[in-house]
Amino acid sequence: MAENEILGLDGVGAPFSVEAEQSVIGSVLIDPSAMNYTENVLNADWFYLPQHRVIYATLSEMYSQNRPIDFVTLFETLKKSGKLEAAGDKAYLTQIVDTVPSAANIENYVAIVKERYFARALLSAAQTITAEVTAGGDANEHIDHAEQLIYDIRKGRDVSDLVPISKIIQEETFVRLQKLADPETRADYYGVNCGFAEIDETLSGFQKGNLVILGARPGVGKTSLALNMARHMAVKENKTVCFFSLEMSRDEIAQRLISNEASIESMHLRDSMKMQDDEWVRLAQASDVLSKTKLYVDETPNLTVNKVKAKVRRIKDVDIVIIDYLGLLSPVKSRENRTQDVSEISRALKTMAKELGIPVLACAQLNRGSQAKGGNQKPTLVDLRDSGSIEQDADVVMFLHRQENKDDEEFDPTIELIVAKNRHGNTPTIKLNFDGRYTRFTVKENRYDE
Repeated sequence: MAENEILGLDGVGAPFSVEAEQSVIGSVLIDPSAMNYTENVLNADWFYLPQHRVIYATLSEMYSQNRPIDFVTLFETLKKSGKLEAAGDKAYLTQIVDTVPSAANIENYVAIVKERYFARALLSAAQTITAEVTAGGDANEHIDHAEQLIYDIRKGRDVSDLVPISKIIQEETFVRLQKLADPETRADYYGVNCGFAEIDETLSGFQKGNLVILGARPGVGKTSLALNMARHMAVKENKTVCFFSLEMSRDEIAQRLISNEASIESMHLRDSMKMQDDEWVRLAQASDVLSKTKLYVDETPNLTVNKVKAKVRRIKDVDIVIIDYLGLLSPVKSRENRTQDVSEISRALKTMAKELGIPVLACAQLNRGSQAKGGNQKPTLVDLRDSGSIEQDADVVMFLHRQENKDDEEFDPTIELIVAKNRHGNTPTIKLNFDGRYTRFTVKENRYDE
């Protein structure tokens, strides 16, 4: 099949194939059942010639309305809708039908149309990038937009279809279970361990494509727990971790990580005059350990999810993204209603997790109303701040809860980790100890389910 090429006004070649486009349409007119295939893998906008876009869009509409499809019904539909002239008149429709001897090769015709479309999309993206860079402005913003343009094209190439359950079981489920059972391949199919055995057991690790929310009232320790998890993933699991801190500086993040790794009191790291000789030694050792990890920290304020996604795509083979915290992310387009903003951000985080195929852990604040209930009132899903969409989008929601101590009681360092939602399993409450000297969480021996 020959490829035709025309020159646009900008002088850049726009690849397309007249024969392939005609053959797709002709195949449908010869065998209307071909629409069962093309509707799942092809869009009318992917045709280059305007008349072909009009014809296929009409066929798609007829198919969706369960109307009979053949040369006569297509002709009459185009005529009644006033689109016949735009489709190239009756003679052109006849020519299309005569071009295709059989619908047997419909998949090959569709593949050619798709490939030409994505080639044109790449040319268009290149033209847009060139125009934006030529016009001036911030280079980093140009890079982010360029990455997004290319990523959108790549995403458009991935089309899924209905698959028989037998095929899924044999080719995916059994394979995954066999790999999980094999110590040599288990790590590739198990989720990312966070270092807390009960949490890892409950979630089977942080799963690819999942959005996990860690919520708490201010000062309970959600940032510390998130950093404890990030440290374990990077140091013990050798995972690539991207930590976005929208509240704390990267130096503060580094101090907390060193405090935990080296067992140096955090107040000593804030005032090095208090450091002992042995602490300086442990500091050097911990710094060496952390420096060898693939843990990346970003402190950029006012980030959007799109910018987070662009930054993550620049790092090779990221295993998990941690965001502290969701409420400080910015929407792409701010609205007057904060609930709508948070809903957009929440949905975008879940979409990012699925698109990148990695887990996303996002810390979240609780509503002020939850504090009015009393310090010993355990948080629930309705306490998530600003939006109910967070609990809908999240695969897992966990809360940190610390009991308030009365004046006549001894201090209890216990903090409860409440798994309030788990799309894939049970929802236990796990007891943790918190050592503020090293901003370190540990798991108590006992655990109870609710």
